[in-house]
Amino acid sequence: MYENARLKLHRAEKHIADLTTAIDSLPHRYTSSIEIDPNIPAQSIKYDFPGIAPFLTEVALITGDVIHNLRTAVDYAWIDTVKRVAPSAIIGSAKFPIRRTATEAEAALRGAKIDVASPPLFDCVLSQIKPHLGGDDALVMLHALYIADKHKLLLPIINVAGINGIEVENESGKPFKGDTNPIHGVGPYYVDFLMDYRIKNKGELTIFVEFDEESGVDPSMERADVADTLLLFSKIALNVVGRLECVR
Repeated sequence: MYENARLKLHRAEKHIADLTTAIDSLPHRYTSSIEIDPNIPAQSIKYDFPGIAPFLTEVALITGDVIHNLRTAVDYAWIDTVKRVAPSAIIGSAKFPIRRTATEAEAALRGAKIDVASPPLFDCVLSQIKPHLGGDDALVMLHALYIADKHKLLLPIINVAGINGIEVENESGKPFKGDTNPIHGVGPYYVDFLMDYRIKNKGELTIFVEFDEESGVDPSMERADVADTLLLFSKIALNVVGRLECVR
């Protein structure tokens, strides 16, 4: 038992590794160039991600695969546990109950007769796993993203925490170094200078790939780093599987 749940967890870990590799390649994907606007006159450093749309789609697909595998691992572990310790409650208990509130989670368990068939399992879910907001919020968010991914791709967004290490000289040759504030969106990004400034170093971008605020998930997930969030979900799913496996 629990072999299928472990296989799903392992598959999710592989997808997370693939996602991390893809995101780590982002600093090598952007281009930087100097553009002149003769009408002002002014010059700008332009930072861009050419051909980024297919990359974001691929990240969305991998993210969906991770979320599906983790949520399914929890369901597989739940089914194996119910079959083992509460076989009379297997009908209507195909999915692990994740709810918005503790009251709703308890009602789902009682509705499936888990409280009667296996008090230890009933107690494990409500007292240890706590699959509701105010209990294990990350588990609830995993479920929310699982539902959201059924309706639309969870397209991520690229945000730049800042452009660091920009170096310029003024008309007298005096050097200046500086960074930018965070910049939102996929770009292109522009940093403007007077025409008589000489740009010595265009700097480097610090990049984050985050969940889109329009993804339909809970507001607490907005602007959440995709890779870090999926790693958290993986740990949460592993914890749930382990706790269910220990029920006697």
